[in-house]
Amino acid sequence: MPPLLLVQHDWNIVTDGQAGEHGPGKSKYPKSLRIMMHGFRFPVAVAIILGVVGGSIEMPALGKAGSIVLIVVFAFVCGLVSWLAVKSRTILTPAGHRGILLTSCTLPFLLVRVIYFLLLEYGPSKFNPANGDIAILAGMGLVMEIFIVSLLMAARTVAEPISGPAGMKHITSVDEEQSGN
Repeated sequence: MPPLLLVQHDWNIVTDGQAGEHGPGKSKYPKSLRIMMHGFRFPVAVAIILGVVGGSIEMPALGKAGSIVLIVVFAFVCGLVSWLAVKSRTILTPAGHRGILLTSCTLPFLLVRVIYFLLLEYGPSKFNPANGDIAILAGMGLVMEIFIVSLLMAARTVAEPISGPAGMKHITSVDEEQSGN
């Protein structure tokens, strides 16, 4: 699950760049930064494929390579989100910047989740959900994911709020405008 949470971070970061705007091409980020943000999806897919294939054909080297790619992508995401939290104040709307700050709040929880994922793969048997300690599974796995998803949903809501009937009217007019073209 941690690789998919990394992709969710990317989605939130990209949409924070469009806070207050609707439609394609409205991002306030430079094109090179948008390419970087979309670019880390490929290594996440590679990490997932390496892990699944390594586990399926019992080739530990592939699983370890997938774990290394996951760690490198996580470090990249931490750096990118931290840099954006500082730099985006001048680029983004206040709502977009608050969305980035909330997204950055998920990083410690995601770190715990990635560590749990690695301990699950390479650690002692007490981290195995089938016959290990259920408190570890609940604390490091389930609770961390709940915090991460909740914060990411809050970040998305802060960046793109729908304010009652006026917000719905604006969305309807944008949809009509896009379908008319």
